[in-house]
Amino acid sequence: MALAKDGSLWLGTSEEAILFRFDPKTGAARAIADFSGTEIKAIATLPDGAVVVAANEFEQKTGITPGPATSKGPKGTAAKPPEAGSAPGADKPAPGEDGPPRGDVRKGKGALFRVDAEGRVEQLHALADTYFTSVAVTPGGDIFAGSGGQGRVYQIRPDRSVITAFDVDERQVTAVMADKDAVAFATGDAAAVYTISGATGKEARFTSKVFDAGVPARWGNLRYRGAGVSVTTRSGNTSKPGKGWSEWQAVATPAKGASDATVGKVASPTGRYLQWRVDFTGAASALREVTVYYLPQNQRARVTSVEIGDAEAKRTPVTLAAGASKPRSPIVKVKWKTDNGDDDELVYRLDLRADDDVEWRELYTGAEPLTATSFDWNTEALPDGYYRLRVSASDRRGNPQELALDNALASAPFLVDNLKPVVQAVEVKYPNVAGRAVDTFSRIDEIAYQIDGGDWIMAFPQDGIFDGLSEGFNLKLPAGLKPGQHLLAVRVADEADNIGAASVVFRVK
Repeated sequence: MALAKDGSLWLGTSEEAILFRFDPKTGAARAIADFSGTEIKAIATLPDGAVVVAANEFEQKTGITPGPATSKGPKGTAAKPPEAGSAPGADKPAPGEDGPPRGDVRKGKGALFRVDAEGRVEQLHALADTYFTSVAVTPGGDIFAGSGGQGRVYQIRPDRSVITAFDVDERQVTAVMADKDAVAFATGDAAAVYTISGATGKEARFTSKVFDAGVPARWGNLRYRGAGVSVTTRSGNTSKPGKGWSEWQAVATPAKGASDATVGKVASPTGRYLQWRVDFTGAASALREVTVYYLPQNQRARVTSVEIGDAEAKRTPVTLAAGASKPRSPIVKVKWKTDNGDDDELVYRLDLRADDDVEWRELYTGAEPLTATSFDWNTEALPDGYYRLRVSASDRRGNPQELALDNALASAPFLVDNLKPVVQAVEVKYPNVAGRAVDTFSRIDEIAYQIDGGDWIMAFPQDGIFDGLSEGFNLKLPAGLKPGQHLLAVRVADEADNIGAASVVFRVK
């Protein structure tokens, strides 16, 4: 139950998961929403008068008579975990653990919904592998929700972004309380009480989920964007960390790369699985992105299908290019999806800002309102760097102005890179060639060379992995070239499909 400011009482049921609103003035209760899950576990009022509801679905119902589990959410509307590109943080990997993973006594799923007095239901967050046990709301509108099987408390901010706020060793969060100054929660298995104030903790750590390369892999560079953190990794050949895994090892010689990125070599040995861990050193510590480069063990090739389409978005491999390289286009295709339950006609607006900026500016998409769910965006005039794109959807075309609703979602940061890589310090001592490929923002992705206008020949960097902004290369030219003058051309490409080239004349005695 939850008591609203106007004196009405919100009530949730188990078995049929119905949400009621009791009006003390009339003495009557009205069903506001009918969820097709197993139970409504928790209700909390929001500052604007609506309520946040935790609805769960279990493999077996909690009543006397077992029944089949159905999808959660209002009947006829499946509620599912947000897809990639949804609210920030909603689809991020959750922290892992050093020991065996925490188990669940009850198997279930959970979702959080916002419900107003008119019965409008909007999903805020969903968990595919555990359920919600409790909900609390701060005076500022931040929602804190405890989970029943992973020892986590999630925070849903007023802008609908979702983060894992707290992750503790105990398995089940049984109760959450919040006010303007602090948050507190209790756990079971084992029992504990935690209070969190505004003070900064002395130690904080985030451990990733185990990454599966599919086959044994050699690990290259680890690249992260953030500050005030130290990164370690470990690897192994079993899906669960334990005996036979390597010890935690610091990333070797981390150094600043382009923008605010830091790059260091993974010191962990070859293995199929990898896990990384970040220790935060102070209040100003932040971690925005982690990328690990690796080289999988070579496997036998199998051709299963061939698809022809969207050729402009795919760079022709240098091994197939006998003539001049394909020109790179600065056009970026932007696509998005919407869940339009009532099939209203939607119009869209695109806004752009640099990742380190606070102001959004509208992206011109033409004189007519944008109704398509894709847009070809010319990035040629933009300085290279990281950006965010925000898509706003409105149903104002199909509704009166006072009833129209809109919603916006910003993308994760992405890199705009239109600068070509350069080939430096090419030196020929036949039959050996040495040189270096260098780029400002994107890692080097390809190296190829040709002699006297012949076929392009692929080459690997000196360390065998394309994982850096600067890659040295050593080439072995074919033996038996005729005596006299020859022309060597070297072509390199970066991850953003920009191509740079250099040539040098050499003589064979």
